[in-house]
Amino acid sequence: MSERDVRRIEVLTEVLSGRRTVASAAVVLAITVRQVNRLLIRFREDGGGGLIHKGRGKSSNHRLCDGIRGYALLF
Repeated sequence: MSERDVRRIEVLTEVLSGRRTVASAAVVLAITVRQVNRLLIRFREDGGGGLIHKGRGKSSNHRLCDGIRGYALLF
């Protein structure tokens, strides 16, 4: 997890415990109130792992296959 993800978890935990408002969490995380609400839903359902980007660790959908890439690098 990146430091950004850890900070999000800390702030969202404070919101759920009532120590911080959704509006102040939006200011701290530099996102909108709507986005904080969306993150809270994912955090409640999936925990901290739900906040991590789903495409992390996967190759791009636009990646060329190795054969074409190798051929293009020759020229």
